[in-house]
Amino acid sequence: MFFQEFPSQKYIKQLIVIDKIKTIYCYIPKTGCTTTKFVLYNLQHNANESDVDHELGWIHKQDFRLLKHYSKKEADMRLATYNKLIVVRDPLERLASAWLDKFVHNPHRFSYIRRLQRKTLKKNWTKTTTKRSGSWNRRGSEGITSVVQSPVPFRDFIRSVIDNIYPNAHWEPFFSLCAPCQVKYDFIAHTDTLAADFRLFFHKIGAVVKDSILPRQYPTRGKAGLGNIFREVPTEDIRRIGEIYKPDFDMFGYSFDADHALIEHGRMKALNVSVQQSGDIQV
Repeated sequence: MFFQEFPSQKYIKQLIVIDKIKTIYCYIPKTGCTTTKFVLYNLQHNANESDVDHELGWIHKQDFRLLKHYSKKEADMRLATYNKLIVVRDPLERLASAWLDKFVHNPHRFSYIRRLQRKTLKKNWTKTTTKRSGSWNRRGSEGITSVVQSPVPFRDFIRSVIDNIYPNAHWEPFFSLCAPCQVKYDFIAHTDTLAADFRLFFHKIGAVVKDSILPRQYPTRGKAGLGNIFREVPTEDIRRIGEIYKPDFDMFGYSFDADHALIEHGRMKALNVSVQQSGDIQV
């Protein structure tokens, strides 16, 4: 069986169908879904569009056909016979990326900020707005190193995820969005190796793809920056996040213990720098 039962309406809303190459793609925000959608759009329409040619978010407004648009019989056939693709990312890196995108680097995301602020005002969490975050560029590399201002501090964002006070697909776990226990995915791609993974996937399914529509692989620094951006998050909250995303870590080959070690290393490094700077003060 390719699935235990027909996926619910929630899941099939995430499943994009590309009949031309007999592929079903479950899109997960903040895992390279913009890049993936451009590749699939270009394949479907024999085009050569890119994000630099359009306004931000253009690709997400395109009329992709979803599994929910088919009858149950048609959807069953596609689930049983089509290639099923999912793209995933380190869960903690994805959380950091979601916060940077929605609450730091894109002022037009004001609706996200207002919604979360309304929900967190009652919690009486942190009052400061200066937190460590990072830089973002169109190539998708993230260096989580610089100090920025955010109306939603990162540790408040993490607490809101723990308390589930603002559910959103950009930080909803993979297993909740894409039902890997119901849908048997044939190919798992990873954000940090997306270019190579796409080439392997299309080779495996026998699809002829022009090199010009495939992404280039740029180095990412998000993993290295985890210790910086998470270092002000209480250890207990980090452990609770690890429990929430445990299925994602376990099913897709990521290690919470390795991420936690990076965070603790960043915490100790910052403490040592602080102690050293204090020692340099002359009295």
